[in-house]
Amino acid sequence: MSVDRLSASVSSFAPLPVETMRTLLVCRGPIAFEALEVYQRRQWQLPHVIISSKEWIAELQRTAPWIANLPANHVHYIQEYNDVDAVLGIAEANHIDAIYPGYGFLAESADFAGRVEAAGIRFIGPTPEALRAVGDKDAAIALAKQLGIPTIPGNDALISYAQTHRQLDIEAETVRLTLAMAREYPGYPIRLKHPAGGGGKGQRVLPAEEMQEPGAQEAIVEALTKLWAEIGVSAAELDARKGVLLELNIPRPLHWEVQIFGDGETVVHFAARDCSFQNHGYQKFIELALHPSAIESEIQALDTSADAVRIEHLSHRKATLERICEDALRLGQAIGLRGASTVEFLIDEQRQAYFLEVNPRIQVEHAVTEGVARVRGESISLVELQHRVAAGEKLNFRQPDITCEGDAIEVRLNAWHEDLNPVLGGGVHQLRFHVEQWAELRDRLRVDASGLIQRRTPWIVPSYDANFALIIVTGKSRHETLDDILNTLRNVLCIEGNIELNTNLQPVIGMLTLMRALPPETEFRTDTSLLWMAMVAVLTDQQDLVISHMPSFPRRPGAYDTARLARLIQHTIEAGFTNPSRLLTYYIKRLMYLREPGARPLSAIEAVWQLAEELSIPMHEEEQQLGEVFAQAVDALWLALDQSADRYIAFCQTPTDASVGINDPALEGILLSQPETVALFQDILGWLNAPVPAINALIRVLEQTQLHTLLTPKANLTLDRPDYLTDAKTVANLHGLLSSALRPTMLRHGELLSPMEATIYHHPEPGAPAFVEVGSEVRVGQTIALLEAMKMFSELPSPVDGVVEAILVESGQGVKTGTPLFKIAMQDVTSETTIDCLPQLESNGFQNHFYLL
Repeated sequence: MSVDRLSASVSSFAPLPVETMRTLLVCRGPIAFEALEVYQRRQWQLPHVIISSKEWIAELQRTAPWIANLPANHVHYIQEYNDVDAVLGIAEANHIDAIYPGYGFLAESADFAGRVEAAGIRFIGPTPEALRAVGDKDAAIALAKQLGIPTIPGNDALISYAQTHRQLDIEAETVRLTLAMAREYPGYPIRLKHPAGGGGKGQRVLPAEEMQEPGAQEAIVEALTKLWAEIGVSAAELDARKGVLLELNIPRPLHWEVQIFGDGETVVHFAARDCSFQNHGYQKFIELALHPSAIESEIQALDTSADAVRIEHLSHRKATLERICEDALRLGQAIGLRGASTVEFLIDEQRQAYFLEVNPRIQVEHAVTEGVARVRGESISLVELQHRVAAGEKLNFRQPDITCEGDAIEVRLNAWHEDLNPVLGGGVHQLRFHVEQWAELRDRLRVDASGLIQRRTPWIVPSYDANFALIIVTGKSRHETLDDILNTLRNVLCIEGNIELNTNLQPVIGMLTLMRALPPETEFRTDTSLLWMAMVAVLTDQQDLVISHMPSFPRRPGAYDTARLARLIQHTIEAGFTNPSRLLTYYIKRLMYLREPGARPLSAIEAVWQLAEELSIPMHEEEQQLGEVFAQAVDALWLALDQSADRYIAFCQTPTDASVGINDPALEGILLSQPETVALFQDILGWLNAPVPAINALIRVLEQTQLHTLLTPKANLTLDRPDYLTDAKTVANLHGLLSSALRPTMLRHGELLSPMEATIYHHPEPGAPAFVEVGSEVRVGQTIALLEAMKMFSELPSPVDGVVEAILVESGQGVKTGTPLFKIAMQDVTSETTIDCLPQLESNGFQNHFYLL
């Protein structure tokens, strides 16, 4: 379809008042809840809604609490949201004027939009012609090339069943073109992706080393089969949906997306979002506002002489952002955009921007844009604008009327395991906020939780997704916004769920803390979560070594029992390894503190108390009191020694008698207010230099993660990757180690239990051989089944080396968390750590103190 023809494609519907437009919501979760809030706030006619059986069959008020205040005849039930015939039947029976798909199942379907409009109903979204032009990745890439917008180097056209009509021809052509691309771009990974994929589904990256014979052909065909399976396309059957796009995998890119909006004639942009924080499956979980005025503010805050290199890089960043905003506008104008769309780009390390794809719908993270965008100084609602344009209204503003100010950050809270794999980790019952802190943040905090905070017993529905809340915070600057969102996640928000509940909360807090430790202009690329999780894995890998250095303190006379202190140390260290993301987060916070003027060294005993507080370890009253007195006394001692690290260390290492030994009124005042002053001070001086080898071991492990090297961005504002992350095998080992460490063991009495509620499949696809049979030998990490939940397939790995003795469930059967799946006879194996054992630890002198700088 030509660009001119697309530009001429406009709606033929006559305008009608949006206030009385009868609308049907064919979406769920936060976007449906947000749409309903718009109707209520504007006092529009309340919409009709559709609920899937997967939600209402359990208990309607628990799974869709946002519909509670709708009239009963406005709520309709169908088996699946993508049952188009049922949706259109409900729309016709209820005289619906418009259908709103949100960002859900049918939002990008050109066929659905076409059937809706053919039935005389408005589709609240782009026209069917626009959806066909950019909805599939191959069509969007072709249009971008036609407009002269740079695209990722790769095959110019889709390799598809429609071209070859034979399965083997598709595979052979894919192998031929992939190997040719590998020869043309040596050393680059190659990405295979399905044109209808997205959100991490339907794509595979082939490392450069796998493109060498022998084995290259097998690796390519295996990747092709897996990406088809994720889209629901069988490799063993004829299917017109078979297809694959080939492109270079841009290493360590930035992932930026431009928010555009149109009324069929006028198209504007609302700047962009930085979506580079992604998990292993390329699913976003932290999104940041991105607009030129914020970059300009960062430039103005720097010293023109001392920070010339940084200013140059920021100027390039601003120019790149302005360029992709213009490119996005040209794409929107080319398709005659009606409604909201997002145009996505990858930016490589040389600041070359490449068009990636168009999402022709509103996106989950649109609230980030709403947090900073203003039209003539007033805030906007993209959902409201979508409805107004669908009703026939035209935009009453133009690009010069739009400004952006301040900052916004969105966090997606998911019921995932802490290794950030998108597999369901239990059910969420309720979100609560501490009232006083909530009141302080109310104007800057937005929570999209589809009613979870409105009801007492809501639930996450595993049939769809694991996302249960979007937390959006706005502020004047990046650091202010980070401070507020960290405060919200640490101190304001309370998540309650079932006994199986796991969430991505702690790794998200860790990565936000890392962001806060760095200058606001630092770039966080798509491998940031890999960096973080790899460091957590290195830390986890050394747990036994650290635990083996637990101290034993002898009992001392007096009010404070040092044996109790030893128990506190042990509980703290063990709790830290149960929550390694929190342990690593504390380390970052400590390094941040040490960068502040006047920061003093921290003894190992003080580290125990701080760690216990960070990990929420319950303390006895005496332990709490001792910790407070200890901190006050040491702070006073630090001041008395003129805040000199050398004098402080020397003093702590010098044997002392029973007297106070230093003439300082503030210190004496603290001690004299306590009973048994002299004995207490002896203990304080003794504990300042007390060897705690477990803390020593822990700090050595933390140093080995090389996290501290990340806390100084390079001149080009990017972060270094530790050398050990350049090896794919090491990364795979760390990933496996992390998954096993952060998830509860699912092997009990030789039976492998299901880690989640899902449907199990014993075959990679219908008609293919089973992964394993009774009698099969399996190795650690070997895939033995597929688990399907949230419309995604997860490979179930064997946790042990052994032999399959029994298969306990049928393929296609639904299973609950903890259901026995296989019986495996284990074999004895020798476990090897990913990182070599740490060198012999020294416990003498002040080396025991916590990371002195």
